[in-house]
Amino acid sequence: MAPHGGFRHNAQGARIVDLVEDRYGHGHGLNLTFPVRAGLLKGRVPDGFPLSPDLVPKPAMPFEAHLVDLCDKIAYLSHDLDDGLRAGLFTEAEAAALRLWQQARDHAGNDSRQRIVSEISSLLIHDLVETVDAAIGALPAGNAAPRVQHGPAMTVAAQELLEFLRLRYYKSPRVLAVMNDGAARIRRLFAELVADPKKLPETAQRRLDHDGAERTVCDYVAGMTDRFLMRATP
Repeated sequence: MAPHGGFRHNAQGARIVDLVEDRYGHGHGLNLTFPVRAGLLKGRVPDGFPLSPDLVPKPAMPFEAHLVDLCDKIAYLSHDLDDGLRAGLFTEAEAAALRLWQQARDHAGNDSRQRIVSEISSLLIHDLVETVDAAIGALPAGNAAPRVQHGPAMTVAAQELLEFLRLRYYKSPRVLAVMNDGAARIRRLFAELVADPKKLPETAQRRLDHDGAERTVCDYVAGMTDRFLMRATP
């Protein structure tokens, strides 16, 4: 999609709720509030990506969007750590070198993997609540919301965990092989549907004149689950 307005998952989320989904038939997508729609754009948006006009240029992010972004990070750090261990991509002994693992083990009072991973989430949540609450309490009345962030020590510990997962999980040969296969399937299906848009569902075909073949196919493929993609690209 690089020559056609690009693609980013956050911008696609805003596009779905505003333009692709119209379950009520009034032409206004899901009719969500402006702060919710603006919050979906957290992160970079490609130049030329087709969004609703009131979201261009990208508006300032609401305080809640920054908070949700950090909550999402807490969730995926904990889940990916557990998934990586269960998949055998790294060992508990290797994870035990992490500061957050050591803190969580001390708080848990035992060496249970499940308990330690759960405690990591709790530590990150507790630190975020305390840090943001203190920042809000220190603001004079009427001031803008403070920056949403962890405390200095927890920021370092969370970044250490993220770098560990990048090296041992996200960039592991097993994970990259699955991702590369998925990317190849998406490219083949995209090219096939752009070449013959009649293969698209009728609901998608109705958008061709307005959105063009590439963006229409992109919207369709972006809405697929992994299993649906596998069935569509034998």
